[in-house]
Amino acid sequence: MHETPQHQAVGLGSLARAHSARLVAMVSHGDEETELSLLWRLCLTWVRLGYPVTVLDAGNLESADNPGLAQLLDCPYGSGCNNQDAAAWSVLPAAAGLHSLRPAAGAEDGLTRRLANLFSDDDVVVLYGNADTLLQLLPDAVLQPVIVVSSAPKSLLNSYQALKRLLGSGHMSPLVVDPSAADIGSLTTASAGFALADCAKNFLAYDLKWIRIQTTHEDSAPASDLQRMALRVLENALPLSDRWKHMAASETKMDARQFSRSH
Repeated sequence: MHETPQHQAVGLGSLARAHSARLVAMVSHGDEETELSLLWRLCLTWVRLGYPVTVLDAGNLESADNPGLAQLLDCPYGSGCNNQDAAAWSVLPAAAGLHSLRPAAGAEDGLTRRLANLFSDDDVVVLYGNADTLLQLLPDAVLQPVIVVSSAPKSLLNSYQALKRLLGSGHMSPLVVDPSAADIGSLTTASAGFALADCAKNFLAYDLKWIRIQTTHEDSAPASDLQRMALRVLENALPLSDRWKHMAASETKMDARQFSRSH
């Protein structure tokens, strides 16, 4: 009998069989233009692969005119009634709602269980917030938040401070991404990632492994890099249900060397 051929989406296919949300985190450190650009492309990649996504924006406050997580927490029973008609990718303001969950986050599985109940029909829940917010909400969770570094003013300094804060927790080891916007052969496209790696080595004694995603042409070959990154992020995400624990690790394991521009 012939073996099933392997391809770059085989891991994502195994994730679909479990159909239970995973919590992904992206660090907000002031470089919103670059961070949101990569976040939206990741969300679009997951959606194209068939995974409904909800982004919880910890920096955006809910209100009567801007409802979000706080309103879902107040009325959880109606949150999923229209999921079949809802968009596969949604962004919710979540500052107040996440703040209200902080006392429960210290309890075992407190935050993840609340989110699992609210977003039971999703495959990916993205928590977008600063390093302190992530640590307050998930003080003991083993998680790999995404940190984006670029050539934007203060991006290197702010990303270094976020990296230092998360590494100091002892259980969060961020995935650092340098989304290049120019020719991949140009030295300047790699300077931000290299510079942050040098800072981590010199000041934190940390051997930082980072990846670079080219973003010049959205529909060009580097989109395959984005898909591999989407798999890697999900692979290291936090399960919102015990159903993920029964998956074989080999089904979703992605070697970092498969990134054509990894460092």
